[in-house]
Amino acid sequence: MLNSTPWVSESFRPEIFADTIHVWRIMLPLSCTDIVNELQNYLSVEEQLGIEKLKFDADRHRSLIARGGLRDILARYLQKTPRNLCFHYNEHGKPYLECQSLHFNVSHSRDCILYAISRSAPVGIDVEYCEKDIDCVSIAKQFFQQNEYVRLLELSEKDRVLEFYRCWTRKEAILKAMGTGLSFPLNSSEVGWHLQEINPASGYVATVATARQYQALSLWDWSPY
Repeated sequence: MLNSTPWVSESFRPEIFADTIHVWRIMLPLSCTDIVNELQNYLSVEEQLGIEKLKFDADRHRSLIARGGLRDILARYLQKTPRNLCFHYNEHGKPYLECQSLHFNVSHSRDCILYAISRSAPVGIDVEYCEKDIDCVSIAKQFFQQNEYVRLLELSEKDRVLEFYRCWTRKEAILKAMGTGLSFPLNSSEVGWHLQEINPASGYVATVATARQYQALSLWDWSPY
C-alpha cells in the first residue's frame, strides 16, 4: 500500500522523484471558454481532426480537455511549451515521448479525467463510473478469472457492482501500463504488478498499476495557469 496524500491544488512546476507516482484529476465540465480554447490551441492538427470526427458534443469536449490537459501537465514537468510536445505511438496506440524520462497514462469516464505520471517505470491508470444497472455477472464470467468470478457471486448485489468495477479497473490499468491493449486477455494473472486503488470522486472507481514498487502517491487537482 502506497502512502497517499489527499487531493490538493497542483504545482505549476511539479517535481517528481523516482519513488513517487503523481495522479492528476480534471473534473468536467470546464465552463470557462477561454480555458477550453487555450487547451485546444495546444493540440496538433492531427489531434484536432481526430476529435472533430467524434459523433457527440460531450465526447468531443471530453477528448479535447483530456488531450489538452495531458499536454499541459507534461509540459509543466518538462518545462516546455505544450504545443511543442511530440507524441509517438506504439503498435497498440499507446502514446509516449521519445527521449524523455516521464512515463504517463490517461483515463476518463463520464466527467472524470485522470492522469498517472511516473519518473522511472511504465504506469497505467483506469477510472470507471459505476453504472448500477450493469450486468456485471455476465461480463465477469467472460473476462474474469474463475476465482474472481466465484468471489463476485458470493457478494450481495450492492457490493457485487462495486467489486466488479474494482476488479475491472485493476485489469485495465495493467493492460494500459503494458501498452498492449486487449491483445493481452483480461482474464490473465495480475501477479507481478503493483496496484493502488484511488477514490477520484463519488460514484467512480480508479486503479493505478505499476511494474515496480513505489513509496508514495501524490494526488493533484489540475487548474490552468
